[in-house]
Amino acid sequence: MAEPAESNDGAHDRTRSGNLRVAAIFSDHMVLQRNKPIAVFGEAPVSESVSASLSDGQGQEVARAQESADNDGTFMLTLPAMPASGPLTLQVRCGGDELAFHDVMVGEVWLAGGQSNIEFELHNSEFGKEAVADAHDPLLRFYNTPKSARINLTAESASGWQTAEAPQVAHMSAIGYYFGKQLRDALANGIAVGVVVATSAARRSAHG
Repeated sequence: MAEPAESNDGAHDRTRSGNLRVAAIFSDHMVLQRNKPIAVFGEAPVSESVSASLSDGQGQEVARAQESADNDGTFMLTLPAMPASGPLTLQVRCGGDELAFHDVMVGEVWLAGGQSNIEFELHNSEFGKEAVADAHDPLLRFYNTPKSARINLTAESASGWQTAEAPQVAHMSAIGYYFGKQLRDALANGIAVGVVVATSAARRSAHG
């Protein structure tokens, strides 16, 4: 049965500030794709000006974009392509509303999409407990997309990017983790790798 859409019932929603809201994939520790234009998107009041900027550790702005929200109350900003870098701070503003996300890296972003093969978590894999205990790579990061048949604001605001360190790496896709680890080893030191995990359980027919 489909889950009903939910609200946060007064709980903190990291994706929202007043009338400004960004997609759930934007959070602290996120990885943005290097050498490609960077899309920042969400919802804001119609025709209101929305800006997004990236700043370095000294607070120096390194990229900026500004547009007005569309007639349907959505916006899409495009920051210029950037080489691998970070950590940075991503700030999104609309009037007096502002969201800030910290420890943002520009590196390699890959999608791990599938069903139970991708959903299978690291701690359940062969030698998984040892892999979790040994995991300590803050530049390998993952985002587990909430699984819901309908928009679930509570699940979205509770989600977020995490670093591949114990104990949270236990719930990373096993395939995603080993792929990301190999890629991190193959790339020059200091280049972050982000793995976005999106799975859907296989449906059984009425006859099993």
